[in-house]
Amino acid sequence: MLAGASGAALLASFAVTMVVAQELMPQYLGLVSGLILGLGFGTGGLGTAFSGFLADKIGLYQVFWILALAPVLGAVLAAFIRTERSEKQKT
Repeated sequence: MLAGASGAALLASFAVTMVVAQELMPQYLGLVSGLILGLGFGTGGLGTAFSGFLADKIGLYQVFWILALAPVLGAVLAAFIRTERSEKQKT
């Protein structure tokens, strides 16, 4: 159940990631969208291969717990994203 919730949390952030990237480079909307999609799917493929490698080495159960905690790391990293709105609120 925790693995399913983790997967849903990772997919839920996709639209937010796309909007933030487009706000950072509004003059290159197509380029940014393509990069986000390409990097997202590319790193997903690499992550899947790496997860399989880890599952072979340390066991599937342990890898599921590691992957279930991945959204927590993502939330911590997302807290440090700066946007124009957050910079205006500080001044």
